[in-house]
Amino acid sequence: MLTESTNQPGKKARNRAHTRGGLHRYAVLRALVLTVIGSFFVAAPSRATDTPCPTCKPTLVLSAKPTSVILGSASTLTWRTTYASSCVASNGWSGERPVSGTESTGPLQATTSFTLTCSGAGGSITRTVKVSAASVLPPSFTLKTSATSVPPGGSATLSWSASTAATCTASGGWSGAKPTVGSESTPALTADTRFTLACTNDGGTVTRSTTIKVTPPPVVSLIASPMSVVAGQGATLTWSATNATGCTALDGWSGARPTSGTEAIADLQGTTSYTLECSGAGGTTVKGVIVTVLPAGSISRADAFRFLNQASFGPTEASVAELTALGSAEEAYARWIDGQMTLPPSLQLPTTQVALAATPANPRNAASARRSKWFNDSINGPDQLRQRVAFALSQFLVVSEYGPLWRFPLAVASYNDLLVQSAFGNYRDLIEGVTLHPAMGMYLSMLANQKPDVDNNIRADENYARELMQLFSIGLVQLELDGTPVLDEQGRPIPTYDQSTIENLARVFTGWSYAGGSSFATAVRSNAAQVVPMQAYAEQHDKGEKTLLDYPGVAKRTLPAGQTPQQDLDDALDNVFNHPNVGPYVSKQLIQRLVTSNPSPAYVARVASVFNDDGSGERGDLAAVVRAILLDPEARATPVGDVEGKLKEPILRMVQFLRAYEAKAPNGTYRFDDVDLVTGQGHLMSPSVFNFYSPAHAPAGEIADRGLVTPELEIVTEFRATTFANYLFDQVVSRNSSVSGLGTAIVTIDIADEILLAGDPEALVNQVADKLLGGPPGNALRTEAVAAANRVSAAKPADRVEEVLYLFVVSPRFATLR
Repeated sequence: MLTESTNQPGKKARNRAHTRGGLHRYAVLRALVLTVIGSFFVAAPSRATDTPCPTCKPTLVLSAKPTSVILGSASTLTWRTTYASSCVASNGWSGERPVSGTESTGPLQATTSFTLTCSGAGGSITRTVKVSAASVLPPSFTLKTSATSVPPGGSATLSWSASTAATCTASGGWSGAKPTVGSESTPALTADTRFTLACTNDGGTVTRSTTIKVTPPPVVSLIASPMSVVAGQGATLTWSATNATGCTALDGWSGARPTSGTEAIADLQGTTSYTLECSGAGGTTVKGVIVTVLPAGSISRADAFRFLNQASFGPTEASVAELTALGSAEEAYARWIDGQMTLPPSLQLPTTQVALAATPANPRNAASARRSKWFNDSINGPDQLRQRVAFALSQFLVVSEYGPLWRFPLAVASYNDLLVQSAFGNYRDLIEGVTLHPAMGMYLSMLANQKPDVDNNIRADENYARELMQLFSIGLVQLELDGTPVLDEQGRPIPTYDQSTIENLARVFTGWSYAGGSSFATAVRSNAAQVVPMQAYAEQHDKGEKTLLDYPGVAKRTLPAGQTPQQDLDDALDNVFNHPNVGPYVSKQLIQRLVTSNPSPAYVARVASVFNDDGSGERGDLAAVVRAILLDPEARATPVGDVEGKLKEPILRMVQFLRAYEAKAPNGTYRFDDVDLVTGQGHLMSPSVFNFYSPAHAPAGEIADRGLVTPELEIVTEFRATTFANYLFDQVVSRNSSVSGLGTAIVTIDIADEILLAGDPEALVNQVADKLLGGPPGNALRTEAVAAANRVSAAKPADRVEEVLYLFVVSPRFATLR
């Protein structure tokens, strides 16, 4: 699972969880230890009075001063004992000695050792000290520095005096021979540096060292919240500087400022730059921030967040700035959409092919590379709208790497690329691409579908024919333009097709298999054949007459006998594509995936009308449909009730969080291989053709009673909610920029800005809310988050950030798109 693979919980998270869960056990153990220690000190005898103790072993300290003398000179020996009754000297001295005392060695003519053994009722102890005697003493000298700390690039002056030395040699931060007395400037220092000088004469060598520390420059964080406002609105500046003694405000504000603080700026009328210059022992650092003031009618930050949550995999500071800079709300959304639609698609197949070539015997490695590429494109890809729409399409035009495609990552990657490249194309073309793709052919068993043979009990496989109608195009019942069911005279929904329609359509899809074969029987799977459309083999195609869907205005319900496989395919797909249900069915599916679970019938009708005719007479123009969905008044209006919006799918919450905090691994991969086991979802990893959840899911109770649906809630089970919350905890606590020693494949989030604000819980909460919610978090969440920060010591800034960030990512506010 995510929590057991390369991106697993670290020791810090496990230790913290253990500590939080074991506070009571710790308190009990601590009390027990203190009790035992207290008993020991009560029972221990007082050594100050040297009360006789028959079981106490003697102690002895023996020293000489000095330890080196010139020949013929003396040193002084000093000793003291406890629990000893007698002492005996040996080696350089002899005889009995008192249990403590001081004595001269007398003139020494050679290096001499002095030994003393002291005894008592508890035993004996021996100590020896050596006094060196030589004709010349080792040099005595000092090494000093003019400054023990300097700013980066600074230097200091070293000075030394070793007049009795013959030579001196430098090492460490300097090198080479040095005079016995002198001074010297260090080079420009960029890191803490130790300077060592060894001076020698006939008496030996003495070494002295000094360390000069490099004081880091101030680290300054200056944040504006919000970063863009409409003229007349205000913003709040929050700043924090470490390694600084003072700060000065420049540009849009002025004067001295403390090293941390919060300041409100009111009634902004124009885009303004705010600069903060902070100085300390390590130098000066300048930090600036721009508050963009937009004309009346411009997009607010909250509105930008809502739009980008619908049209991308989540807002970032860069994407919000890009959107708000495009003009008024009437212009900016459309301009952003137009710009996104011109970007080239980010594709999975090339990456997957490289991975498979590296380990051809292990296609699961290539599957892992494909999933990593999807996360990379979702988190970092420029073509966000295309990728988001392709993800929405993948949830009703379903194939899955589970099942028949388990060992064929090239087919899965190629199918993804079909959806990505077709996201703004025509739905009729997309349906044909899906129908003929080998991934779909394998997944729903249309590939190698043989024509009926009564004698050999062979019937055309009905699997794809059924799902093409039920899931990919028209649904089970006839629909009005607004997506509501058409009812018969008894008030019952009217089916769109029957078993006969399935059987006839299944015969259309006979005779198709892997491309490149000389015949149906010789068509075989290869890496190349997995990624190109299937080929028709006429010998296995049913050439009989076929009766398909009937509806008002149908152009060709009956396919005549004798047509080629391609003619039958073209006519059948036209028959399905032109059914009146396709517009409302596809439109509602996309609205539910992008904007809201419960669109009004009027919203569905407006989008379905665009599907039916984009204004130029084209039916099925997905680019026009996507524009209509995202620019519709229901999508752009500020929610006022409890029906608007939707529960975010777990994987969308995950990716939005990773995008907001610039998540990345040093090796550039995103190996969340078992994401579906943790979140209940994974890209092209559905457990069945019916997706991860039903678009009509309505849990019993108030939601069902009100006739509403919450599709995504079907996978938010107690188990999945727990595993996902655990993943979020591990990601926040164990895999962030404050944790060292992580592997090159570990995806980490960047919390550097938040750490700088940790000393001010209010500012910290505002910062996290701005990144994840696009504005104030609401009183309840704010109160809880500030309290959570205050429960952690200010001396642990990273821990404070983790507490607040985790509370936000598991909050209902972050879990919903409104």
